[in-house]
Amino acid sequence: MKNNPIAFITGYSHERLNVLHRWAGRFCWVQASIHVCLYMYTWERTGSLIIRLLQPDPAFRAGLISWLFFSILFVCSFAFIRRRAYECFFIVHIACAIGAVVSLGWHAPKTYGMVLYLVGGMWVFDRSVRFIRGVHYSKGTKATIYPLPGDAIKVVLNKSATFQPASHGFINIPSLKLFQSHPFTISSADSLEFIIRGQRGFTRKLYDRAVKNPGESLSCYFDGPYGNIPDYRRMNRVILFAGGSGGSFSFAIATDIARNLARCCVESIEFVWVIRERAHTKWFEKEIDELAECPVVNLRIFITGEDSNLINSHPESPVSASAENLRASPPLEGAMDSDIAVDDKPGSSSPICAIDFVSLPEKALQLEINAEEKINTTSTPGRQSSLQGEYFEYGRPDLGSIVKEAVRNARQNDLVAVGACGPTELMRRARNAAADVITPGGPSISLHCEQFGWG
Repeated sequence: MKNNPIAFITGYSHERLNVLHRWAGRFCWVQASIHVCLYMYTWERTGSLIIRLLQPDPAFRAGLISWLFFSILFVCSFAFIRRRAYECFFIVHIACAIGAVVSLGWHAPKTYGMVLYLVGGMWVFDRSVRFIRGVHYSKGTKATIYPLPGDAIKVVLNKSATFQPASHGFINIPSLKLFQSHPFTISSADSLEFIIRGQRGFTRKLYDRAVKNPGESLSCYFDGPYGNIPDYRRMNRVILFAGGSGGSFSFAIATDIARNLARCCVESIEFVWVIRERAHTKWFEKEIDELAECPVVNLRIFITGEDSNLINSHPESPVSASAENLRASPPLEGAMDSDIAVDDKPGSSSPICAIDFVSLPEKALQLEINAEEKINTTSTPGRQSSLQGEYFEYGRPDLGSIVKEAVRNARQNDLVAVGACGPTELMRRARNAAADVITPGGPSISLHCEQFGWG
């Protein structure tokens, strides 16, 4: 529930309370399972188990059904199921939760009757608030969709809103999915814009629609914004890591600081974005130009899936890096993220030769250019390419070194914030990098991570 008493009392948004929600659900299932097992054991010892199973009374039948609903809900909530089939998980989650609570009320009406009304009332209240707010706010709202390289879509809503940078909201486009709202991070600091990667289900349909009809405006319902994002403006030093479409989080924060620099305490921003292909920079082209002009931003864009030598001579060639280049540095990607290149497995594919993509008259020129460039740049991951500008690097960043260097330049009383959004492996390394620089008497270090999906 997005609107609940705990969120109102604590001030935490629903996504921060999700951990409490999960552990409360696990505890309920364990408690219910112990309850069922103890009764089964007692009836088996007294010889009445078979009779109760064959001729169950209504209370026993309702209790067993409630436990079965809880069990299905518990099993379907495993992380690998949520990540692979979120839409299916969501439908099963809602249906089983309703079935479990209603059956529990029938199982022990005197004990749980009031609980049933309380839970039902809170759920109806939450849905009513979201519906009324969505209808009121979304009246006349249109979502204009644009296809982007890398199976991405830019969605722009024709409404204004006040929100914290990197907040998120729920989008429902009835013409694609009538009863489904999906959460996405707001990628802009001052307007309702979203960069969405076309994966499966709703996002794939949205991408296909954008490719077929670029610039089309669709009726849309928007619920939000939500989120409790730290106030990065009051920090002295900010370090932002993003992977793929996780750039929505980092670009929104960085551009907000850049536009309000006179009202901020920020002295420096280390901005690291890891992407698979150079074409993905089209997702945040305007923001990249803006950050490049900001004096406090050290902008670094790491490209993991292209060969720097080939790109230097032919910037628009859609070529992925060779297996040898990608294996030269440790993997940074999570298994669920396709925005960033994944290490090739030995034998899974043959290396791509750069010269294969050059026409015959240009082969000699290609070899000549490569020979000249060896003076200033190589294909080693992590080295900058002068022909691509000072912001582009190839390979994967060493997050630990970046954080250590930033903290080394910080004063003892500085506030240093580390923010990260991306695949699981990037988040893990960001957490480790922040933990490694926490020392007694050192600057204050804070960490905020936004993981893809709902973990």
